[in-house]
Amino acid sequence: MFSNKAITGIEIGATTINTVGFKFNKNKFIAQFHEAVDLVGKYGLNSYYDVDEKVIIQALSYLNEKYQLNKTHLRLAIPSDKSIFKIIDVKREQVEPDLTESIRQQFAPPEKEQNEEVEISCFELENAKNDSDTVSLLACAVPIASVNYYKSLLQNADLHISIMDLDVFALYNAFYYMHYESIKHPVTIVEVGSQYSISVMTMPGEHPFFKIINLGSDDITKNMMQETGLNFSKAEKLKRRVLQTHWLGSESYKKSKISEIYSEFVEKFLIEIKKCIRHYQATKGSKDAGEIFLTGSGAQLPSLNQRIKEKLKIKSTVWNPMAAFWNKRESAESLQAVQLTVALGTVLRGD
Repeated sequence: MFSNKAITGIEIGATTINTVGFKFNKNKFIAQFHEAVDLVGKYGLNSYYDVDEKVIIQALSYLNEKYQLNKTHLRLAIPSDKSIFKIIDVKREQVEPDLTESIRQQFAPPEKEQNEEVEISCFELENAKNDSDTVSLLACAVPIASVNYYKSLLQNADLHISIMDLDVFALYNAFYYMHYESIKHPVTIVEVGSQYSISVMTMPGEHPFFKIINLGSDDITKNMMQETGLNFSKAEKLKRRVLQTHWLGSESYKKSKISEIYSEFVEKFLIEIKKCIRHYQATKGSKDAGEIFLTGSGAQLPSLNQRIKEKLKIKSTVWNPMAAFWNKRESAESLQAVQLTVALGTVLRGD
């Protein structure tokens, strides 16, 4: 079920804050606004360390003032790279307190190890067993310190969260809401992020497989700084400019150090995608690699989509779910819109 009030989804990234605004009216989502705030460009930052709480709060306050976010049902997606995932089958008859404690015990470390305080978050999955008495949950143990950190950021920006989500849940939810009923073969959804990336593999009648890939477009920025001598601000701006210009097809680009840096990253990323798919195939006993949907800020990295098709021999598409909701074609097809998938996924979940 969805409420009729306006809904806003926010994702706080390493160097960008992504936000989307919708109204849900007459069983239909209607896009109101979207924006990706480039923290580096907007605030003239000189290093990753400059992206601190003060800058993030300033950007959140700017978004609140511009779009009146406090008048909406606000949903925040937080990073899941420090979280632990497990798929758990539970009986529907279990009451919530007992269920939460039961799940928490499954994440408990050996007695001799330090037990970091965690908050349990769950996402109901399609039940592959077709057992009406059983519910399949994707359970996640999230460090409470991380939860409190993001809560404090919004509170200091005078924003009030209605729902806190995990980026991996939001990504899966966006795809499930928009495409799941039409899936006939295995699908791999890859969100190419900045500090890390997310891979979700799923197929009809089976539980999904979630994997954090420790590669992101920030690695390109760091390599640019190391190989070319550019400072952080110039390297980050160049990286973003490369993704949005026609320079990519020129001979000067192909012969440049920048091209080499991008190519090295793409080849490393291909290896990680291949590992994820092979693991899923081995687990499910399937030889069908299916199709890949690329999304996120790095989805339009030079040659990434093409190299997947050529090297992995798998159908691959740059997936921009905002295009289904936005009337302005030029906005929905922009690089900015492609990186809004996680923020959108927080909006598309039920109340």
